[in-house]
Amino acid sequence: MLYSSTEVTELVCTRISHDLIGNIGAMSNGLEILGGEGEVIDDETKNILQTAVDILKYRQKFFRMAFGVPSYQTKAEEVLQVCNDYVSTIGSKSYSINVKISQFASEIARYICLCVMIAADVCVRGGNIEFSANNKHLCVTVSSDYDLSAAKIEKYESIIKNVQQDKDSQYAPLIYLQALLGENVPLVLEKQDKKMSLTIG
Repeated sequence: MLYSSTEVTELVCTRISHDLIGNIGAMSNGLEILGGEGEVIDDETKNILQTAVDILKYRQKFFRMAFGVPSYQTKAEEVLQVCNDYVSTIGSKSYSINVKISQFASEIARYICLCVMIAADVCVRGGNIEFSANNKHLCVTVSSDYDLSAAKIEKYESIIKNVQQDKDSQYAPLIYLQALLGENVPLVLEKQDKKMSLTIG
């Protein structure tokens, strides 16, 4: 692996900060509008604040599951809910992203979350993410009615093959996943214009 543990930590922290800061800013702006004495909150400001709060809540729960100390009491329904709440913050109402988990064991909750992040990041206009597992492999598949991001998939391929080191934090989930798995666990990426599969093991 081309990354030191410090570099992996830096990338993960940068990614989390990047994904939270926009909505912290939205909350700050909304609160500034309410700064005057006697100000009454209007519906538009209330909606801005509520949306920002929901996004922060959903992303924080997801990041805790993906990057925090693993919990072995996690239930399948909770992981599925956390993942679908997370992708709702990056999709749009017109182009939503949906997650399905076919097989589950609590000890792989972190891997599920990382795979969901990796898959969701290549969706340009919505898509469907399915995570499956058996006694040999874990696999995430993402498909869409629209072309997936070819540029990101190309970067994924180079990271998996250790062709180049990329310090861009948007690839932190894949880099962190590799670090967790270690050098002896293979990752295989298969792609089409509207579909990508990542198999672990």
